[in-house]
Amino acid sequence: MLKIRASFWVVLSLFVACVVITRIPLFQEDAVIFTRLAFLWGGLLAVSYLWTYFALRNIRFERRTRTLRHHVGEPFEEFYRVTNQSWLLRPHIEVLDHSRLPASQGTRVLTAIGAHQARSYQAFTLLTRRGLFNLGPTELRSGDMFGLFQTARTFVSEANLLVTPYMVDLSAFVSPPGLLFGGRSQRRRTLDTTPYAASVREYSQGDPLNRVHWPSTARRNKLMVKEFELDPQAEAWIFLDAQEELHTKEDEAFRKIELELADSWLYKKHPTITLPRETIEYAVSIAASLVKFYIQNGQAVGLGVSMQQMTVLPAEKGERQLNKLLETLAFIEPSGKLPLNALTSMQGEHIPMGSTLVLITPSPGKEVYITVEDLLRRKLQPVVVLLDASSFGGYASTQEIFNTLTAMNIPVYQIKYGDNLKTALQVETLPSQPLNWWKEPYEAAINSSDR
Repeated sequence: MLKIRASFWVVLSLFVACVVITRIPLFQEDAVIFTRLAFLWGGLLAVSYLWTYFALRNIRFERRTRTLRHHVGEPFEEFYRVTNQSWLLRPHIEVLDHSRLPASQGTRVLTAIGAHQARSYQAFTLLTRRGLFNLGPTELRSGDMFGLFQTARTFVSEANLLVTPYMVDLSAFVSPPGLLFGGRSQRRRTLDTTPYAASVREYSQGDPLNRVHWPSTARRNKLMVKEFELDPQAEAWIFLDAQEELHTKEDEAFRKIELELADSWLYKKHPTITLPRETIEYAVSIAASLVKFYIQNGQAVGLGVSMQQMTVLPAEKGERQLNKLLETLAFIEPSGKLPLNALTSMQGEHIPMGSTLVLITPSPGKEVYITVEDLLRRKLQPVVVLLDASSFGGYASTQEIFNTLTAMNIPVYQIKYGDNLKTALQVETLPSQPLNWWKEPYEAAINSSDR
């Protein structure tokens, strides 16, 4: 695509003026000079056009990265390479990165690329937003050395970068008293080795030898292997409240912070990541941090969130589950209509007794009390993380709910904008007395809060 720049019209005007002057009888004595000037300007236009026409011909462009999965707060490295495969000198080529990646550092200007030479560079971008970002398109621009014309080529990329939420490393998190590490046998077969051997069966090709049951093998005179049932360990569940009406709107001022951070983070030993002033971003980061904490401690973790569609991931263990949960959290938006108590009541009957349920919500309403009471009646262990919307630019405060839940001996955290998540989530808020679900349903405390 060839583009005419403003300087072209200046040169064209000079060329036309010189041609017109040579036709005026008054300037016939100086006609030779103006004729030569006309040839100069005309030749300049022709040479510039031809130079621009071939400026991006036989140019090869590469854009690569080592991995397409990162966390918010990590540096993202990309490799760019421009190869001149022709015999013409390329005075300059501008590389423009048009990807949606915030504060991308891929744009460069490369100069004096000789014949059959290549120029390459690395771009480092500090990731400040979660989500899926297409690494492209990338546009190459060039033109003549006089700046009369400009040409451009666009290279579309199919590579997508997944940026998972910002996480903090927690060394501890509150565990309510009475947490059960075992429960009823779930009578579900599993391929994993657990302490619960259910039966024996005949050996099949591929079965590991450490599962062979030698007494049965001796009795039946053929190899017999053990089958196992799933360990009925109590689970950890994270329910994230994504109701649209509860969360604060997008922080427009954060764009300026991103640009300032992009210019300075390379010169800092430990760059500080600032989350947008949005309750949903804090909620997602808290959920991701807790998921990582539970998985690293060998506990099965599940996730429940209601956006336009309800999303529930069953509780599982291991690195694979961590990746699944982080991918889900990367796309969470505050677009839900279903209240938190409806979400937990639909899933509560499927959660083993004694499991921990972490409720993350900015809600200042009574549904938080209703949800906690319902979980206690089901003999589950609620932990509440309240996001104080008033500190995020909202109007509602969660201070009253925080005080009431504290009086009810419910483990509760209150997070405000600007709080250090690692410090705030590691503060011990254990209740002073054990939770007796069947003796104290906390009706009195709830009724007093309603008044």
